[in-house]
Amino acid sequence: MGHGDGIQLTFSPLRRQYLKRIIAEYEALDMEMPCIRKFPRPPAARPLCLCLENPPEKEMKHAEILAAIEAIIPNAFETGLLRSLQFENINVICGTAGRKNRWLITVSDFRTRNQLLCSGLTLGENHFVLRRWDNLVMEDYRMHLRRALARQRLLDTLSDSWEANHLDGI
Repeated sequence: MGHGDGIQLTFSPLRRQYLKRIIAEYEALDMEMPCIRKFPRPPAARPLCLCLENPPEKEMKHAEILAAIEAIIPNAFETGLLRSLQFENINVICGTAGRKNRWLITVSDFRTRNQLLCSGLTLGENHFVLRRWDNLVMEDYRMHLRRALARQRLLDTLSDSWEANHLDGI
């Protein structure tokens, strides 16, 4: 083979149809969720963590979130019912733009968690429903697994095709 010669794969019509279907599934995932968060391992459970999702164009400050929490649970931070308040920039994590950002609200007990889940938070004129962080991150993780499986199927199919063509030439 010369320097410019490449390997040419030939596919049977059935194999070509199968490959097209796998590529279409992979591309459909890209359309459905162009930015999929990646996980090196399954996320650990955080049952006392709640999440407020907000559009990226709506800036919120820690003090505003704290004030909204303390409107429902006075002195939540001072009494230890609110353990932490953390901003999670999903667009930075995923390397994209336009996705909702998340505020992670960690509380000290299930009673406080359930109270905030039922009430949600009001910031200015906007009311935000809070969700369990575990539910949100598991949705992200399932999407990651779907994408990883589709990618693996695509790579396996291409690998099988390359091996079949390579062996035919020997």
